Amino acid sequence: YYGRLRWMPDGNGLAYAARQQGVGNIWVQPLDGSPAKQLTHWGTNPIFSFGWSRDGKWLAYASGTVTSDVVVITDQKR
Repeated sequence: YYGRLRWMPDGNGLAYAARQQGVGNIWVQPLDGSPAKQLTHWGTNPIFSFGWSRDGKWLAYASGTVTSDVVVITDQKR
């Protein structure tokens, strides 16, 4: 779920979803080589996808939890 890249609206960096210390957030890696900066400060849920509005003023994102169920089917013929 992590590692999706999006250009920043101004074109000066790449935004990406990452999980650090169990918390999912969006980070920005500037193209000038400076260190990455944390853009959001959210909770523990992973970020599945995100994108900028056309004018660059809004950030939409989808987050949630990942769950799964396991069902075991055995041969019940007797």
